[in-house]
Amino acid sequence: MEVLKTKDGALHCRTFFDLLESLELLTAATDNFARRCVANLQPNRERTGAFVEQYLAMGTGLAAEIGYERTAALVKEAYQTGRTVRDVAVEKSGIPPPRLVQLLDAMTQTGK
Repeated sequence: MEVLKTKDGALHCRTFFDLLESLELLTAATDNFARRCVANLQPNRERTGAFVEQYLAMGTGLAAEIGYERTAALVKEAYQTGRTVRDVAVEKSGIPPPRLVQLLDAMTQTGK
């Protein structure tokens, strides 16, 4: 069997060519996937916004304002009732709605 000599030892040519073939296939598949599937994707902002509103971690923004214990109770109620943290906070936190908008802004919470 032919052997390709390397500094650290020997690498069989067949193994090397199998590796190259696998890399070529992976590259072609990745390029094809990107071109045919990913390139034309558009976000559904309405749907993703609804997912963000349902995300219980949104309550994190309230902790600095009303404390961890009250925030945890609001988030727990949101979970148990199937409501959003925002809905429960409007009803029970005592924070004025304009301030809630600031505290529960997903972009602010993610540092954007």
